[in-house]
Amino acid sequence: MAGGRVPPTIERMSDLPRAERLAKLRALEEWLDWQLHDTRRKIRDLETAATPPASYVIEPKQHPKHPAPALIHLAGCTMADRKTSPVEADAARIGLTKDPEHIAACEFCAPGKALGIDG
Repeated sequence: MAGGRVPPTIERMSDLPRAERLAKLRALEEWLDWQLHDTRRKIRDLETAATPPASYVIEPKQHPKHPAPALIHLAGCTMADRKTSPVEADAARIGLTKDPEHIAACEFCAPGKALGIDG
């Protein structure tokens, strides 16, 4: 360093004149404030982003003792007679393969094909 003077660093900020320290701290405050607001905006955007619609829905049995099984439909199927609930593809696949007595595929939209289930 020319003249042996060490340039100011964050460790030696206290060596700066008060006005210069204040200006640097204000700039830092402004940048941190921007970072905080930007981070909060990104969080808000992710929280409020529309979740993609479910690809599959389940139509419940008419009543628990009814002999007809609940039905898995493709989300856009118009054949559901009762209120449906969204269901993940893995859950639909498991229901159709592991519990065929209580859960069946709609014969009209055939969700089993989209799920890679033969039959």
